[in-house]
Amino acid sequence: MSATQHAQQIKQDSKQYLTTALFQLLATKDLNDIKVTALVKRAGVSRMAFYRNFDTLEDVILQYFGPKIQSLFNDVILQVPEKQKLGDMTEFFSNPVH
Repeated sequence: MSATQHAQQIKQDSKQYLTTALFQLLATKDLNDIKVTALVKRAGVSRMAFYRNFDTLEDVILQYFGPKIQSLFNDVILQVPEKQKLGDMTEFFSNPVH
């Protein structure tokens, strides 16, 4: 694995750890009560890793749900059959941590 690929993998892993940790914290706390310090401690990454990937805690949520929401809108825009749209939406809203 090249150094660039390795760095990209570390960045992707850090994003995943931070996202998972945030959802774990959100199970017991309001977003406004969560601090970056608590998040990076839970995720096992450095504060620098957080700020290399995100500006705010809200950005973690947006990067996670953004593509999923865009996909649902694309279903509507592209006129995907209603049964498939309903299935996709049911799956999305049934499992908040995908």
